[in-house]
Amino acid sequence: MLSRKNFFILLLPFFLLFGCQGAEEEELFRYKGAYIGDNSAVGNILNETADSIDYFELKTEQEPYGLEVFYHEVNDGEALMKKQATVLFSLVRNVEWISFHVNGSETKVTRDEVNNWYEKDIAGVGSQKELEQLINSWN
Repeated sequence: MLSRKNFFILLLPFFLLFGCQGAEEEELFRYKGAYIGDNSAVGNILNETADSIDYFELKTEQEPYGLEVFYHEVNDGEALMKKQATVLFSLVRNVEWISFHVNGSETKVTRDEVNNWYEKDIAGVGSQKELEQLINSWN
């Protein structure tokens, strides 16, 4: 017969696995309200949403502030750019444009363009779940 102690030891992996899922989902959203000048926050957002980033450059010398992102070779560059633009414009307050360098070509998008994709101001996204729904709406 299983002792109470052994029973809880057997359940521990399940608690760790399922108990941490909500925290992981909200982890990206901890950067909501970050500024483009916060190199760590912007870098973490980029790294948590794509694994093909080579490097990025913050453009904060003069307004409008922006970001240039350089990628390694990417299979579906358009989907990656849409996802990253959506996430960045939702979370980072003062980024007004992003220039994506993917597979040898450059694509620049502005906050207004991304808002037009969704027909709303995406800076008002209030949760990780809402952000994921927004991204999935164009897939």
